[in-house]
Parts: sequence; structure tokens; C-alpha cells
Amino acid sequence: MYSPKIKETYIPILYKIARAKGMPMTHIVREALDEYLNKPEIVSIKIPSEDNNKRTTNISCTQCLKSLTEVIHE
Repeated sequence: MYSPKIKETYIPILYKIARAKGMPMTHIVREALDEYLNKPEIVSIKIPSEDNNKRTTNISCTQCLKSLTEVIHE
């Protein structure tokens, strides 16, 4: 599984937030990602179609996250 690297400058900030909340840093990062991915904003993404042409589709972050979750759990 791919594990993206967190920017080094964010580590001290995350550490301080985690200490203040009494939570592990991983929970702080998860909360931030959950908040970002559950926004109703619309983004444009290119999705390969059956004929291998990439078409641009507008989808909300929430819809995208739901779709990805369904694919992962299949």
C-alpha cells in the first residue's frame, strides 16, 4: 500500500496539536483528511472509459471518497 510522506515542516505542528488534544498524530492527520474529503466541493477528474478515452467528470470529494471506498471493499 502506498504511504504518502508528510511534509517535514508539518510534523512539529501536528505533534503540538496531538499533544494538546491528547491524541496520536495519526488521528490528527486522519481527522484532517476526513474533513477535507467530506467537503461538498466539486473537482474535475479524468476517468478512463471503456474505450480507453479519458473523459473529464465533475465529482464532489464526498462522491469520490464513497466510490473509492466501494471499490476497495469489493
